[in-house]
Amino acid sequence: NDECAESENAYMERMSAYVALFSAIVQTRPFSGIQNPFGIANGWRWLASILNMSPRNITPFLLCSFLEVP
Repeated sequence: NDECAESENAYMERMSAYVALFSAIVQTRPFSGIQNPFGIANGWRWLASILNMSPRNITPFLLCSFLEVP
């Protein structure tokens, strides 16, 4: 049913938001010696994985979303 289908732009925006959230989580340093269970290593692993995939239309949006989170 095309009426319920998400547009490509809406899909890209949603996926970019998820990746930005993931990027923020892996960069977070918790207080008082508690270790981040996700850690920056998972961010590097995701980045390596996406760079080793064949590029798709969404790839540049995801990379920018991941890298632009301060």
